[in-house]
Amino acid sequence: MDKIYVDSLGFSIVVETDIDLTNATETTLLIRKPNGGDVIWSADKYETTKMAYLLQAGDLSEKGIYKIQAKAVFSDKILYGSTLPFRVWDFWE
Repeated sequence: MDKIYVDSLGFSIVVETDIDLTNATETTLLIRKPNGGDVIWSADKYETTKMAYLLQAGDLSEKGIYKIQAKAVFSDKILYGSTLPFRVWDFWE
């Protein structure tokens, strides 16, 4: 799939965190939508250093640039991955 479109769902967004998530007690993806609103997606650990989130209805309701940042909570620390942009296209673009 070359592009992600508004209202796409049913596939996973996978984020490389460069953090060993083996002992993480909570893994989330912090999302900033194109309108500036923030949401949190509860992510699954995937392999050792990746997080995956299965897109649900309403997650990608706006076209434009989204920003995504991984957050990993451990018993003694909280670590964040790099902020990464991705584009969601409107239909027929």
